[in-house]
Amino acid sequence: MVDAANPRTEHLPLADVIVHHAVADAESWTTATLAALPGCQLAAARDRRGWLIAGVDGQRIRVPAPASDGALLAPALRAWLADDRKLAELPATVTVRSGARDIRATLEPADP
Repeated sequence: MVDAANPRTEHLPLADVIVHHAVADAESWTTATLAALPGCQLAAARDRRGWLIAGVDGQRIRVPAPASDGALLAPALRAWLADDRKLAELPATVTVRSGARDIRATLEPADP
């Protein structure tokens, strides 16, 4: 996973997950990122509505605001996809462990 704000832009083409913590239009940013970086399998961006997480195959889900840990959730969702599963098959609530902390997130289908 690489944060889009990372000044080491040479890492972006190597990343399978790229996150951005503040964009005006998450839909446009995720679409452009996935198109520009063919190695990227999942793009996650936070906008005023929460996090939008998009895959190269067009799958998209939203983690609604005030969720603050979409960047931690994105690599877990990439692992889910790597196991030949679909984002639509995720439960409505997921928990990701980060160190000693459990991060619980509610997932919603993204607007078409």
